[in-house]
Amino acid sequence: MHLRDMARKAIEILQEVGEEGCLILELAYKLGVSRRRIYDIIAVLRAADLITTKREKRGTRIIWKTELHYLKEKKMLLEVIKKERTLRKNIERKLLELRDKETWMREEEKRGKVIVQTPEMVKFNVSKLRIRSDGGYLKVSNKGIEAIVESTRPGIIVEPVRIYASQRRPEPLKEP
Repeated sequence: MHLRDMARKAIEILQEVGEEGCLILELAYKLGVSRRRIYDIIAVLRAADLITTKREKRGTRIIWKTELHYLKEKKMLLEVIKKERTLRKNIERKLLELRDKETWMREEEKRGKVIVQTPEMVKFNVSKLRIRSDGGYLKVSNKGIEAIVESTRPGIIVEPVRIYASQRRPEPLKEP
């Protein structure tokens, strides 16, 4: 029997057994040839990307790549692409937010308003601030060098107020 005839018969057998495939010894028995000849057929079919092989305790299992196999791969790839697109949109959104923040900080820095900004604090180079709230104020308290403003709802807006007139600072008290 010629190699091409054995390969055709092997393809028919592998298509019949379906997704579970068959062991090399079973295929050799069904074709009535030695295991050495099966390895020749496997090499040709693997090179054509028509089969996959899986190692097991009882031997190597040969599996025909069916349309279902390709559909599973396609479905998995589409899921990966969908996740990657979502991740990319999130990264692009975050990038735009950071660019807006950078632009705002540069403008404020040019005006001399913002000196330091951290996630917890913003320091302005002014002596007066305007504070607004969407929900009204619950409490405003003064504790020495700081004022604490509490709102009924989140959304407090703080903006520096430029004072153009010169300000007089009180002189420190002299001790007698």
